This record gives sequence, structure tokens and C-alpha cells, in this order.
Amino acid sequence: MSNEAIVNFGGGEVTKELDARSDIEKYDSSCRTLQNMIPDVYGNASRRPGTERIISGPKGAGCYYPAVVPDPAKIQIYTVAQLQAINDDLAGDYEIMNDINLEGISWTQLGSVADFTGSLDGNNFIISNLTMLRGEGDYAGLFRNTDSATLIHIHLRDFVLQGNYYMAPLCNNADTTLITHCSATGSITGSTGTGFFDNDIHHAAGLIVSTSGTAAGAVNNCWTDVTITGGSANARISTVGGLIGTPGGGAGIQDCYTRGSIILVGTVSPWIGSQVGAFVGNGTQFNDIKRCYSIGSVPQVYPGNLPTLIYVMGDEGGDAGKNRQPFGGATIQRDDTTYEYNYWDGEAAGTPPNPPYTLGPDCPDEIATEKTTAEMYAEATFETWDFDNTWEIVEGVSYPTLRLDGPDSDFKKRRDCEPI
Repeated sequence: MSNEAIVNFGGGEVTKELDARSDIEKYDSSCRTLQNMIPDVYGNASRRPGTERIISGPKGAGCYYPAVVPDPAKIQIYTVAQLQAINDDLAGDYEIMNDINLEGISWTQLGSVADFTGSLDGNNFIISNLTMLRGEGDYAGLFRNTDSATLIHIHLRDFVLQGNYYMAPLCNNADTTLITHCSATGSITGSTGTGFFDNDIHHAAGLIVSTSGTAAGAVNNCWTDVTITGGSANARISTVGGLIGTPGGGAGIQDCYTRGSIILVGTVSPWIGSQVGAFVGNGTQFNDIKRCYSIGSVPQVYPGNLPTLIYVMGDEGGDAGKNRQPFGGATIQRDDTTYEYNYWDGEAAGTPPNPPYTLGPDCPDEIATEKTTAEMYAEATFETWDFDNTWEIVEGVSYPTLRLDGPDSDFKKRRDCEPI
């Protein structure tokens, strides 16, 4: 299949093994299938609406993917302006119909005046380059507040958030909101304040700052690869998580993972290191966390007189440093919370430069089991995980990935422009 405009398909139909071989002259004017096309008098053919869309790949090859058929019950979004206009009807049901680039856009958070109570289906398209530089200000992300809403198939890439308080790429406060099949990659940094407030960072997370409400507000099949940095000699840092800062109130978390790192800097302060985890930060009351893993690191650097320490699990109110965790933060252990079949990579999390380090008394190993990188590359490690429908793994080569974003997923092939 050629990416160049041609006036006929004289080469006829070819198999999927040959449809990208434009280097072979006799196939240069071929197509895999010619159906539902509209020919014109010059021999060109255009796509009928609703049929498969032919696009150009990053390596010069052609590929195709199934068209997203508009849902008549939803409002379609094709442009930045239409995405921003969700604020005009916060109870509407929406779906995104193509990739949306927010580069250079001064973004106003959705649900910043009143809660978003509708639904948004991203249809597995990409929202890229969300940028909100708040200085010493608060609140940054696609959504601010949602209540009894649904956010599905939304993928944020290359976001940049900076500020002091409440920062997460997808949503700040998600109350009784179903969030599923979402992901984010990008960075979050602390405020630009000076003096005692230099580089403060509070309530920040790789996907959502806080969840609450009933079990209907579940978070599942989501992942992040986010770098969160903040702090200085005078900074205050609290409630930071690789996926969620403060999960609670029955909003369970299932089948999710986090990568990236949380890099915090500070000296003696009751705030330093408080409730920071590579997966979740603060408490998880009335919550369930099942079949999740973290390979993120949470190093802490003190420019002052305290040693550099990384604690595996910590107790609330302990000394500075005890609340930085490779999986969960300070108050993750609750009697009313269930943890099942969660794991973290002890090698990827890093080793404290000044061992030995200790476990906090209130955070037992049952929250998440430490494994080596080699063990994390093996399907047998992940007891009860569904590798037929939810997860997949390249044995001995890589960590598990969700099938939404795995090597065999339509989503992955659409991004890489491979035939499906």
C-alpha cells in the first residue's frame, strides 16, 4: 500500500503481508481490500463514512484501523474547543473521536465551577501536551471535580503540571466516579515559591489526586509512568502517589500499575516525607486494592543533616522518611481495607544508601509483596491474575501490561500504525 496519491488500483488486491510493500513496483498501486469506496471519474477512490480509515504510518508504511462509529446517545468531540466546551454542559455524555493536542492551549479545568456529573469516553485516543504552570497556585489537570461520573478510555501523554496543591493529569477530586482503562505519562513539579514555601508539593498524583464515595467509584485497568518532583531545604511535601494521592471511601483499585519516580528533597520538617507512595499516598479507608503493582522509585534527598533513607513501609506520624513507600504511603494499612495479590519490584525501587532501614510497625508485607525484577518478568509470580482477558506478559522480558496497552492490543497497533 503506497502513501502517495495514486489514480488507480491497477495492482489489484493484495494480502496483509504485502499491503505495505510499496518498494515492490508491481504492488505500488495495490490495496488490500476495495470495499465501500466511492470512485471518481479520475480513478481515485475515497472512503465512505463509517468504514475503515487508511492512514500513514511513522515508518512510511500504510496501515488501517477500525473506524469509531459515533454513538448517537453521546456528543462527539473532534477539537480542542469542543473538549473545552464540556464546561458548558457538565451533565452531558461525550466521546472523543480523534487525537487532541493541547500544546499552547491555556486550559481551563473541566468541572472547575461545578462538578462534572456526565461521562467522557476517550475511545482510546490520545490527549497530548496538557500544560498548566500554576507557579504558587493550586489545581491542575484535565478535570477538577467529578461526582457520579464516568471517565473511560482516556489517555494523557506528555503532560506538564506545576504548582503547589492538587495536581493530577486526569482529575483532582473524583467522587463516586468510575475510572477505567485510563493512562498518563508526563511530569509534575512543586511550586515556585520562595523562602519557607520553596517547591512545596501537596496532594499530587500520577492520575487522580483523590477518590471517594461508594464502590461505584472504582478505579481499574489504569496505569501511569509519571515523574513527580518537589522540595528544597524549606519545602513541605505531603500526600503524593504514583497513581492516586488519597484513595478512600469505598473507591476500590483493581488491575492497575505505576512506573516512573517520585523525587523529593527536604530537611527537618514534620511535613517532609509525609504520606508518599509509589502507588498510592494517603489512607485507603473502606477500600480494596487488588492485583496491582509498582516499579517506581521513591528516593528522598536531604541537603541538610539527616541521612538519606528509603523505608519500605512506614507508620503514620513517624520520623521524617518513614512514610515514603515503594507501594503505599503512611496510612495505607487499615483494618477495613483489603489487599490481595499486589507486588512491587524491590530492585527497581532502589536501595537506601545508608542501610539498614526498618519497616514501620503498622504496614505489614501483606499490602504488597516485594519481588526481584526477574520474578516480576514471570507470569507465575502474579497469583490469581487474569492473563487471558486483563493482563499479558512477554515471559522473561518485561513486566505485565494491561491488554489495553499490551503488544497485541488494537490501541497499541493504532499508536504504532501496524495492520490489525
